Amino acid sequence: MAEEHLQEKFEISEAAVQLYIEHDGDFSIQQLAHALEIEAEHIYDLFPNKKSILLFFYTAIVYRYRGMIDEIDGFESYTLSEKLSNFMFTSLDIMNEHREFVKQTFDTLIGDIFQTSPFEKEVQLLFKDFFMEDARVSVSSTFIARDYFFSFLKSQYLFLVRYWIKDESADSERTIALIDKFASFIEEAMYNKVLDKGFDLAKYSLSTAEIAKDIPIIGDIIASIFKENKSE
Repeated sequence: MAEEHLQEKFEISEAAVQLYIEHDGDFSIQQLAHALEIEAEHIYDLFPNKKSILLFFYTAIVYRYRGMIDEIDGFESYTLSEKLSNFMFTSLDIMNEHREFVKQTFDTLIGDIFQTSPFEKEVQLLFKDFFMEDARVSVSSTFIARDYFFSFLKSQYLFLVRYWIKDESADSERTIALIDKFASFIEEAMYNKVLDKGFDLAKYSLSTAEIAKDIPIIGDIIASIFKENKSE
């Protein structure tokens, strides 16, 4: 989508959010067009209906964040934990600008278990990019870094947003603590090289079976492998 149209969509969705709050969710495309001093037909050129406009408020959070990345010095050197927490904190800051709207609409617009929203898809893709661009992620972690894993991360993020909505602690300190712990846990799990070393050891052992068979435990493993092969 052209940058010009994307900016227009940002402005339309922001105005729609404002009208939603002012009119308790009851506003028309005509009212939105009047508020923006544009033709209603132009809004329909960019959005099929009112719900899609409100949904775009959330999707735009990820688009805006991707734009911010270019302005963050050294972002490419951030650790996985730093990238995850940076996005989560930034997205909550953006939502906080329209907290009442988020409180009223997050579950109805984003919580549909039968349909994945564009916002959820963009969040999942962003998390995938974080992993794919990080050379520090262990080789063994790539075995679990599949779509279902990124879907799991997205689901955990949605849980954290819902927790934040209800969080009444000072400056949302409980949510902040949860995000820090979650991001650190994911980084620790994905950077862990223990399995990598295990795979390297197994590979080396099998390539030097005659030597390795004299090593306790490894020798037993190799002997059992050879025994199974002969029995077959």
